[in-house]
Order: sequence, then structure tokens, then C-alpha cells
Amino acid sequence: MNLQENANINQQIEIHKDFHFIGACDSCCLDKLSPAFLNRLIVINIENQLEDLNNNEISEFIKIIIESEKIKIEFEKLLISKILQIYKKNKPNLSNFAKLIKSIVRYYTIFQDVDLDELIEYIQNIISDKNDFDIPITIQNKFLEMIEKKEQKSKDEKFYFKNSKNLVNLMINLYTCSIIRIPVCLVGSTGLGKTSMARAFSEIIKEDDHHIMFSFNMETQIDDLYGTFSFEQGKAIPIYGPIPNAIKNGKTFIADELNLAEDNILQSISVVLESSDEGTNVLIPGLGETFEYNKNFFFIACQNDIQTRGRRKLPEIIKKRLRIFEYPSPNEEDIKRSCEEISKNELELFESEKNPISITFPNKIARFMYLINEEKKSRYWNLVYEKY
Repeated sequence: MNLQENANINQQIEIHKDFHFIGACDSCCLDKLSPAFLNRLIVINIENQLEDLNNNEISEFIKIIIESEKIKIEFEKLLISKILQIYKKNKPNLSNFAKLIKSIVRYYTIFQDVDLDELIEYIQNIISDKNDFDIPITIQNKFLEMIEKKEQKSKDEKFYFKNSKNLVNLMINLYTCSIIRIPVCLVGSTGLGKTSMARAFSEIIKEDDHHIMFSFNMETQIDDLYGTFSFEQGKAIPIYGPIPNAIKNGKTFIADELNLAEDNILQSISVVLESSDEGTNVLIPGLGETFEYNKNFFFIACQNDIQTRGRRKLPEIIKKRLRIFEYPSPNEEDIKRSCEEISKNELELFESEKNPISITFPNKIARFMYLINEEKKSRYWNLVYEKY
């Protein structure tokens, strides 16, 4: 076979008898491929593989997925019957159904005292694209009990969220996604605390004070993320970048300002987001080396919405693989409570309850910050209405 990519190179390679080419794409994208290319392929349209199975076969499929998680479930028969009801109602495809089953099983092992119907509905909301949904009270209480005595290890910049219902709920959703291994993207206006929340989550919830954070920009290159090679005594020695290190060592990887990067950089990340299940492998771009996912690896992206100057829309392949949460803009009461919490924990000036400033200061700061946030919403470069 002649290589046609470079006209200056006259080189032939022999095609191995076991060589095969297999491509995959959404059926809706077939019309974007050239007829000349399609005519050289055998196109196999894979429909929903579950639609011809009866209830017993679906139940057996559910059982196989549950057992693949290697987790002992006390109420397995009840769980199977509940999940079977979901299938009958929604008829999900194979991939989404398996993802739902795995997510329910992983979460149920931690929250077994939660009403099963409530838990299943909550997990369905998590793996959907909804942003406005209720979290069961039992999950909220268990989460707050879990973090009650945990403190952020960083002494430089603490993140205060426990007095804000919206921020607590978002932190619970982050925790849920980390358990069921779904990568996350926090989107919101600048300066609200997205990156601070990601760091706090890593330190408080994951108890990982050595999270890996990388700030993206328009100059970010592939080897900045994945690594490169150095040569020692004639041998190529790999130097691993932040993403391989996070995958291998089970760290939280914080992708800050993700949508400042060029499209080719964003596209490369899709490989990392494909599946982070424990035991699965990922081929690291540029290094040609395969890494096994550590079960504690978690990916959190933070970005300003695209109303902010210089930000790009995420490619569809990335959006499909990220669970995107809109970061809440705090109301005046939330800011006031945060100021009160800061004043109690950080400022000696407010230790005395008799000090009148300790009462007026949080109110005034809250009012000031609320007005600033409202003003930012109407800044002059908001020319579009999409967020990501």
C-alpha cells in the first residue's frame, strides 16, 4: 500500500493479514461522511439491543450488571424489580441502562437507609441534564452528618458553603458524581467560587489535599496535559503530565478555565472522559502508553459561561461526557450567612457578641456583594445567551 499523505515520501508498507478497521459514529452523523468513504465500508446499524428481550432476560441482564460491580446487595431482588420498572417505563438503550444500574448500585451501598424509590429518582436526575431537582432529605442529612467534623486542610483560602442550601446541594451532587464516576463541569459567572468549591470538595469530601489543578488557556498544548519525553543516555524517558498522574494516583483533577483552550485540546480530553471505571484503561495521547484508572480518580472542570469574553463553546463530544451543573449565583441571604460564618471563624474582631460591628458588618458586606453580583450580570460584553 502506498502512503499518500506526503507526496515527497515514496514508501510502501505491507498490510498485516490481521489488520482491521472499525469505526463508530452516531447514525445522525453518517450524512456528514463522504459517499466515497462510505462506499468502502460495511455499515452496521446497531439499534437498541434490549428491545427484543423479555422481562426474565432483562432481569438477568440487570443481575449481571449488579454482580459486575462486585458489591454485595442485601436487597438484590427488590433492587432488580425496581430497576425493571424503570426499563418498562422509559425503554432506555443498552449503554444508558447499564450506566443507570451501575450508578444506583454504587450509591445504594453508601445510602442504604434512604428510601429506594427516592434514591433511584435522584440518581436518574443526576445522570440526566437537569439542574433543578430535589435531593432527598435523608441524603442531605447523611451528607451534612458526614462532613460535620471535616475541615478544609488549606490554610490559604477556605471555602464557606455549609450555611448556603444551594451550595450544600451542589456539593452533594459533586459527591454523588464522584461515587458513580461521572466527570463534572461547573459553569457560572466569574468570581462566584467555582474553583474554590472544587478545591474544597477535594480536601473536605475526598480528603485529598494533593489534588491536581491545571489552568487552561489559549496557549495550552497537548504535552502540557499529558507529558512528553526526555532523553537520557540515548533512551526516551516519559515525563508524565498532570492528567496521567491524576489517573494513575487516584487524584481529583481540576480543569480550571476549561473553555479557554483551543478545540484540539478540548477534543483530546474526550479520551479521558470516555470511562473512568476502576480497572478500565485509557491510552494517553502523545505518549502512546496505557494507564489504568484508579478508582479514586475524579475529573472536575470549572469554566465561566460563554457570555464571558474569550470563552468557547464546548465541543459536543465533551458536553455529552460531562455532567454540567450551573453554579448558583448567591442571593443576599446566602452571602450574609457566609459572611457571618467567616466572621466567626476567621476574624478575632467579631469574637465578642457585644461588639456592634459583629452584627452590622455581615449585613453590609452581604448587601455590597449582592449588588456587585447583580451589576456583573449586566456587563457590556454579555452579547450571547448560551452558557456552555
